[in-house]
Amino acid sequence: MTNQKKIYLCEQQANRLWSVVMGLGQEAARAGNFGRGYAVVAHEARFVAEKLFEGIANAKFDDDGDQLFYLVKELALELGYLAVNGELEILRITETDNTMSNNKAMLVCVSELQAVAFALAEIVEEEIWHKSSIITEVNNPIKSCRVFIHAFRFNVGGVALVEHCANVLEVIHSPKMDDAGKNVILRGKELPIVDLYQRFGLNVSADVGSVMIIKSKGGNLAVPIDMVDTSPFFYTPIGQNVAPEAGNIFADYSRGCWDAVGGGQMIFLDWERL
Repeated sequence: MTNQKKIYLCEQQANRLWSVVMGLGQEAARAGNFGRGYAVVAHEARFVAEKLFEGIANAKFDDDGDQLFYLVKELALELGYLAVNGELEILRITETDNTMSNNKAMLVCVSELQAVAFALAEIVEEEIWHKSSIITEVNNPIKSCRVFIHAFRFNVGGVALVEHCANVLEVIHSPKMDDAGKNVILRGKELPIVDLYQRFGLNVSADVGSVMIIKSKGGNLAVPIDMVDTSPFFYTPIGQNVAPEAGNIFADYSRGCWDAVGGGQMIFLDWERL
């Protein structure tokens, strides 16, 4: 694929993204006070769209477009994490707003945001994570046979890690860290980093610039992640009383077991013990 064609495809996705941004803003407004977190996602997505349009405009005067493609790699990942944060906000709205009036429309906008992220990543031949997400129970939780508790699956050093989404405040890429590498500087505040790689003797990921911000009794913490599966898992009674696999490095820190659809155990960390 020629660079000119890549620039053209990027421009198509930028126009698509702008439409998504409008939809995100409209749904946030409809949600009222419940949609304040969702509105933040919409605002950040708008900022990404503006940076993408600016990069495309500059690339049209640049024969190779390398600077644009590097920018697109960063923006694709940023959009993907914005989609994750959008889903987190939808789940929070679901737990507080029993009317469920516009959650389906909000989910459509977030899914479209994620689709743009995947499309941009594909143009520049970059893989951002495993697969897209479908939250069927959010559309119609009354018909769900599962207990209405949600979690996202994150990978730390290649090991699957599950956390209840109520504890996840935000998922971000390329945070600023202090010189010692012990704190994340986020919006002018320092958050301590829980170094799970060292704690559990895991191989350090090549991408330690992605973290999830979680809350605990001791305050907010930053946990490095190297991959996120954006399909949420729903708690099932099947795995409720099943002990973690023998010899698992997380066994002493887990507070339960998860059974995903189709089987397979997931690890559930007790952040207070960390």
